[in-house]
Amino acid sequence: MLGAWLRRGFSRLPDPTEKEQELFGLMACGPSNQEIAEQLKVTIRTVKFHMENMRIKLGDLSRLQICILSVHHRVGACPAGHR
Repeated sequence: MLGAWLRRGFSRLPDPTEKEQELFGLMACGPSNQEIAEQLKVTIRTVKFHMENMRIKLGDLSRLQICILSVHHRVGACPAGHR
């Protein structure tokens, strides 16, 4: 059941913007909005904006679910080197 949910969730990201793709890639180790903002060199408000857009495109998934998708599909790599 979890595998099906992961496949379904990932396939629901239609035409992600460049920032959404970057954000999705950084979600692998569950960083804070501040950590993401520093990594992307944007404001926390911008991170929240893109995160909300991505959540909507993915069918209102939680932040944790997005992190799991990022790890499962090996889209993201933790900037801190966690595995």
